[in-house]
Amino acid sequence: MARGEYFTFKSLGEIRERVSTLGLSGSIGFADDVSPAAHPVMAGPFRHGNMEFSNRFAIHPMEGWDAENDGTPSENTLRRWERMAESGAAMLWGLEAMAVAEEYRANPRQVLIDGRTAGALEGALKRVRAAHARAFGGALKLFVGAQLTASGRYSGGRPPGTPLARVYDHPELDRRAAKDAAAPLMTDGQIEDTAGRIGKAAGLAREIGFDFADIKACHRYWLNETLAAKSRPGPFGGPFENRVKALFIALDSARRGAGVDFPLGVRLSGYDGVPFEEDPATRREGLKGRGRPSPYTLPYIWGWGVREDDTMSPDTAEPVRLAKMLAERDVAFLNVTVGSPYSNPHLSRPTETPPVDGYQPHRDPLFEVAIHFDVTRAIKRAVPGMLVVGTGYSYLRQWKAHAAEYNMKSGGVDLAGVGRAVLAYHDEVKCLLESGEAVPGRGRIVCTGDSACTTGPRLGLVSGCIYDPHYAKVNTEIRERLKGLGLGRK
Repeated sequence: MARGEYFTFKSLGEIRERVSTLGLSGSIGFADDVSPAAHPVMAGPFRHGNMEFSNRFAIHPMEGWDAENDGTPSENTLRRWERMAESGAAMLWGLEAMAVAEEYRANPRQVLIDGRTAGALEGALKRVRAAHARAFGGALKLFVGAQLTASGRYSGGRPPGTPLARVYDHPELDRRAAKDAAAPLMTDGQIEDTAGRIGKAAGLAREIGFDFADIKACHRYWLNETLAAKSRPGPFGGPFENRVKALFIALDSARRGAGVDFPLGVRLSGYDGVPFEEDPATRREGLKGRGRPSPYTLPYIWGWGVREDDTMSPDTAEPVRLAKMLAERDVAFLNVTVGSPYSNPHLSRPTETPPVDGYQPHRDPLFEVAIHFDVTRAIKRAVPGMLVVGTGYSYLRQWKAHAAEYNMKSGGVDLAGVGRAVLAYHDEVKCLLESGEAVPGRGRIVCTGDSACTTGPRLGLVSGCIYDPHYAKVNTEIRERLKGLGLGRK
């Protein structure tokens, strides 16, 4: 499969035709016009409770690989955060994933949020707000959150000798981490302690000056894993009521630490799917093989939001049920996503160009975009009073705003979130709101889903985009390695 086989669209009409041909018109729609003259709803303002957003775009948190060793933001980290503030989006959902303890860092260069880093984070937040004020004159309110995370079985940056934080036995994910699979499962007490630590960090986030805290429960990280622990014995496994306890402990702890008036959000996976792997039989010269599901048995009892008799299909019953319970607990925001960047990256980041440790798509990535939109729509319609941020837009490139506008007008989402796209073209939202077009001029390029922003850190590169000149300057040698893998401007 050659790059460009799927995304060949030259016009909105062509991508609409493909969506229709694939039978996805009920899932993916596009507004005809998002120019200012059409008065798109995405241009805002948008009110939620006592909060008013200047527009309906959010920037997703992205796990960084460029903090200092002690967990404080580096200059490269701060540059990314400042560029997010200049993006034009009304909400920065978390800046990036911040680990609540050293043993829960996903990589050795992930940002930490604790007593030692609080001063540096406070200074960083001031720089973020100053960058926004310079770009917009202080006229627009910017909501900035802190995403609080424990990486669980993906704590790749934990100190040597720290046991893997496994909540339950997962036959495939344990096999992939064979050296850690023999580690005992977390005890009930350890689960309670970890959930409490996540919640406690929300109080610190408020002290630092963040506008809200996100209790991260997505992408197969720790809290997401607790939601899927059907096979775990005891009070944190088995029935739905047990599996949501850790998240509720974290939320209750956050309320105690940050106060009942401090807004809380949850970035929630609505479907985590089944792990995928590369099929070696489909490799071609210079190209990785297609993805395929790793071996599993039915009923599939190791997932969250997954049909036990058909792992390719979401089952939103439990995620919807949880969303309603979160609404009852006065959680202000939900940010809905799917999949895992580790075990099935084609779900969480639809693309036709995989990262170095990934695989070619097993079908048109528009099917995965449809899953994002369908799951988000189901949750939003179940909790109409909550602010819901959606995911899955970056693959659509210059037509992401047309899809966002359609979803907003049809009641499928409140805010559209973008992540990797802002690394390539950091003020694309501003350009969209001003002109209705994603204009790649002035040296910019709309995100093409190259996956270099994932491949780079896998090779020891700091976080960034291969189309950003700064990225090339600080990573000249590895940029050449990425080009050797076929990544970069053609």
